[in-house]
Amino acid sequence: MTKKRFGLLVLLCQASLCVASTSHSLTLQLDQLRSAEGHIRLALYAASAPDWQAEPLRLAEIAASGQDDQGRLLYQLQDLPAGDYAIRLYHDENGNGQLDRNAQGIPLESFAFSGRWPPEVIIPLPAQAAFAVPVDGPLVLSLLHPQTAQHP
Repeated sequence: MTKKRFGLLVLLCQASLCVASTSHSLTLQLDQLRSAEGHIRLALYAASAPDWQAEPLRLAEIAASGQDDQGRLLYQLQDLPAGDYAIRLYHDENGNGQLDRNAQGIPLESFAFSGRWPPEVIIPLPAQAAFAVPVDGPLVLSLLHPQTAQHP
């Protein structure tokens, strides 16, 4: 192999190692699940998204049956580059693929957002729900139940 080709091969290997080293996993701890029925439907957004109608970066469907006896479920997102993100999720207990709401638009199923947002905000924008990757330890999201919806 010529020196030029060998040098190019070394550069390519170093570049691939750099890309691999910027990838992170994120452990989510979902707390306060009410039942083992249905699925948790999770959407990951860039924190810079203007609102929750933007295209999510990732979608996940997580079986609620995987929770422990304290209503806690762990889930891991893989291969995330470092950056700022936001999460919204809901517990689709009846499996119809949507967040059920009453006639006034109030959710009938449990939901959660990442981050801590001001008390006067009912539904935070992605920037208000932002967190940075990498995260030390699990990112805890406590589900809010419509009858007792108080956010962190």
